[in-house]
Amino acid sequence: MNVQRKVHVQWKKGKPPAAGDKQNIDIPACLLSGSCMRRIFPRTAVLVYFLSMLMPLLANPATRIAYELPGSVAIASGGEATVRVKVKIPPGNHIYVGHEEESSTVLLDFQMDPKEGFQIAEVKRPRGQRKGPDRILEKEGEIQFKVFELQGRGVGSSVNANLSVRVQMCSNEGICYEPYIHKEKLLFLIHAKRQDVRDRTSSRIPWILSHAEAKEKARTRKQNLFTLITAPWCGACRYMEQKAFSSTQVQERLSEKFVALRILDTNPDRSDFRYNGYPTLIIRDPAGRELYNKAGAMDAAAFLSLLAPFEKEAGTDGAAPGVGSAQKNEQLILAIYQKNKEQVRDSLAQGANPSTLHGSWSALMLAVYFDQPEIVQLLIAKGADLRYTMPGGWTALSLAEAYQRKEILGVLQNQGLPRSLPAGRPPAPGKL
Repeated sequence: MNVQRKVHVQWKKGKPPAAGDKQNIDIPACLLSGSCMRRIFPRTAVLVYFLSMLMPLLANPATRIAYELPGSVAIASGGEATVRVKVKIPPGNHIYVGHEEESSTVLLDFQMDPKEGFQIAEVKRPRGQRKGPDRILEKEGEIQFKVFELQGRGVGSSVNANLSVRVQMCSNEGICYEPYIHKEKLLFLIHAKRQDVRDRTSSRIPWILSHAEAKEKARTRKQNLFTLITAPWCGACRYMEQKAFSSTQVQERLSEKFVALRILDTNPDRSDFRYNGYPTLIIRDPAGRELYNKAGAMDAAAFLSLLAPFEKEAGTDGAAPGVGSAQKNEQLILAIYQKNKEQVRDSLAQGANPSTLHGSWSALMLAVYFDQPEIVQLLIAKGADLRYTMPGGWTALSLAEAYQRKEILGVLQNQGLPRSLPAGRPPAPGKL
């Protein structure tokens, strides 16, 4: 049934209407007529009206994904808790929960800002089902992640912290939408006091416990000072000790390229530093200028990537690395992705680190993956770390073997590296 509503309005038509002069307007027809709408509403009102009609159509469909969060999360002071979130996806759509091969799709992820005193680690997504290079989830699934309390709050306190969910949704017909960040609140209840546990920091790292001693050593060795603000009751600190400091590569990097300082929560030297939780990672140059400062734990791959721009051999001159050095490393990675040999050469000549990491991928590994033997030789000539091993046991040599990069394989074998081929499918780097 075609129902047309009609209203009485007054408008100017040449001259002001006489009192009581009215005219019937067909509303559906008027909506299609700009001149009619201008008679009824001011111009700005028309604009607002049409924008209000369009906004629901323009909104990212990922806003329709539903997240079922726990009403509250009980966590010990300085401890950890497991959080489970149920995700419900609109019918006819899917989200991404894993990559089987190289892919530019964005995986479902949960994050919290360590500045609020909480950190998320080890997000466990459902396996989902294979779709091309990805693993997707349809309908619904449960995500599990670990949360650390970083500030050692008092028992009985509560915090309503911000939770960010990053997701990309696609229709089953192949229409993919822009990645979307959904905001939620997560209520934490501090229910138990701090509990000290046995210190698990590796003795292979030559930690210095005095700030004055470490500053002097950094100055004389002309190396940057890495400082770890930590505590024996801190769950995130123990996580980093297990996931990062136990790594042979991390131990070698801190021993050879930095002066390593460890400050406990009971050490009065902690007042010399700006920190917002445990652990806090700080890097300063030999003159004491702060280059990096952030709370939260990392695994070995992320920590090595953090350290790479700030590494210095003992006794080397030159300005301490900072933002400029990080930019040079980014330019080097970009040049490798673009397979631009000359740009790689320029970046290395300008001081880019040949062992810099992009995620868990070293520059050398990227050159192997993109089958660029000349770039591989440039990186080796500049001292690239040939033995760097990413999670899963893959090295530049094993990648060259798995991807059958025959020319590169010969170059790497000439370096006397041991051969080892991990089980499973070789990894692929993500897109820039």
